[in-house]
Amino acid sequence: MKLIGNIVTFDAAGYGEIIWENEKIGKVVLSGALRDDADWILPGFIDVHIHGAGKFNVDAGAPGVEGMAKFLATKGVVRFLPTYSSAPREEIVAWLRAVRPLVGREDLGARVEGFHLEGPWLTVLFAGGMIPGQIRNATPGEAAEFLDAAQGALKLLTLAPETPGALDIIRFLVVNHVIVSLGHTGCPPEFLDEAVTA
Repeated sequence: MKLIGNIVTFDAAGYGEIIWENEKIGKVVLSGALRDDADWILPGFIDVHIHGAGKFNVDAGAPGVEGMAKFLATKGVVRFLPTYSSAPREEIVAWLRAVRPLVGREDLGARVEGFHLEGPWLTVLFAGGMIPGQIRNATPGEAAEFLDAAQGALKLLTLAPETPGALDIIRFLVVNHVIVSLGHTGCPPEFLDEAVTA
């Protein structure tokens, strides 16, 4: 089988063809400049911050995330991190436990690669769409509980590094293979280097 069109790879783009061998990409041949009249062939998308898609959202737990996976696959997304917003500790833990069985399954459409927690350790002044009453300072106990509930599937956590205890939590998360993202933050520029170093 061949796919012909404007092809975007990791290091080039051009008109050409993709040749399939044994149900896998065998060869990509770029033979010319991009064409205005050709279809586009792109790698699958990866979404690392998504609360919902189509008529489905993470608040519905495993059924919502499963629906998101099916819907996203129809839009070119091949992998994603369902993202849960700031909420009470017990609610986040219950959600992580409920959705954990979906991680890595190949039969859902887009693959759930793990989880992204957006908060709850943010700055109230920059709450945005978060419920201010659900935002709080980080504690080692809560961080450990999230990691335990996720069973290795917590991949990304957004926090405000200027909040009390956040730098220690950043270090703890990094040691446990969680990528930390700064968000909903009033982090002053002079503190940013310290947060990134952590």
